[in-house]
Amino acid sequence: MNFACFRTCMRDSGGVAAIEFAVMAGLLMLMFILLTDLGLGVSAKMQVENAAQYGAQYAFNNGYDASAIQSAVESSSNLAELNVTPTSFCGCPGGSGVTSQSDCATPCGDGSTPGEFVSVLVTHTYVPILPYPGLQSGYALSSQSTVRLK
Repeated sequence: MNFACFRTCMRDSGGVAAIEFAVMAGLLMLMFILLTDLGLGVSAKMQVENAAQYGAQYAFNNGYDASAIQSAVESSSNLAELNVTPTSFCGCPGGSGVTSQSDCATPCGDGSTPGEFVSVLVTHTYVPILPYPGLQSGYALSSQSTVRLK
């Protein structure tokens, strides 16, 4: 055995920077992909929330028409496969939200007149760029917006 060559090779530091760069570049690229995926997920959630608000605003301006609200919401977003569910109901506003009533003729518990409300529920499934071990393959995003018409 030639121990002199072994000692010389162990002291040689040529190429260490290239190995360090390769390790760090791989880690930085993985972090970039993870952050991009997180950003796309947050963006999709914001688009779902904006679509629900747009549907409620459309109903406020144009009245309740389920198919028109659905078309308006779908055209307001560039997300594919938005599920839009507009509903119209009578209800009474309260401190914790709107409580639904069977008819608009019965007064509310506080004696006020019930109103006609429109609620727009928008759902979308966000699928990450890469499948991550231990995590779901898709995330259900949903948002609901309610507006009083009368």
